Amino acid sequence: MTDTEVASAELTRAEARVLDVIDEHALVDKLVTMIRVPSMTGNDAESDLQHWHAAQLAALGFDVDTWKLDLGNLAAHPDHPGTEAPRVEGYGVVGVLGPVGIPALVLQGHVDVVPTGDLDQWDDRNPWSGAIRHNAVHGRGACDMKAGLAANLAIAHALVVSGVKLERPFALHAVISEEDGGLGAFATMLRGHRGEAAVITEPTSG
Repeated sequence: MTDTEVASAELTRAEARVLDVIDEHALVDKLVTMIRVPSMTGNDAESDLQHWHAAQLAALGFDVDTWKLDLGNLAAHPDHPGTEAPRVEGYGVVGVLGPVGIPALVLQGHVDVVPTGDLDQWDDRNPWSGAIRHNAVHGRGACDMKAGLAANLAIAHALVVSGVKLERPFALHAVISEEDGGLGAFATMLRGHRGEAAVITEPTSG
């Protein structure tokens, strides 16, 4: 048997059902959609992408908590992580699927991206194109970390479409302000959204 066949043989029936319905084309489409939202840390598009995430999760049947961050109260907190970018508003988004209880697993990702830098370094001077060339998606945030967010949504979609029954809750967190301190994750924890284990689907940690 090949390594792939051995791995497949070790999957449970439920695991195989989930993997079978992962829609790679939809994953790429969502990634391109997110890249085209210019959500540099601290700007209004950060909020736009958070509301988009909330709508995506609600459409899948997740129990969604969307809230406006109280920036003043957060800044006064003794454990405030600090921020660098000016920000007039921010939103947190958490979706939970499955029975009531503490999530067994949290997938988390941030919607904000760093500034575009020199536009002359971008094809067509457009860092928000989401263009697909040579089997790769191009644009600011493609790697850091909108691809991870798209993967999280693909997993959420597969869990729902496969019809598997979750024994424990599963949660997705979309946060802001990762690039300038981590305020979004901090606010999410303070709101009480936690889990027994978490995976941050960012491929840029080394």
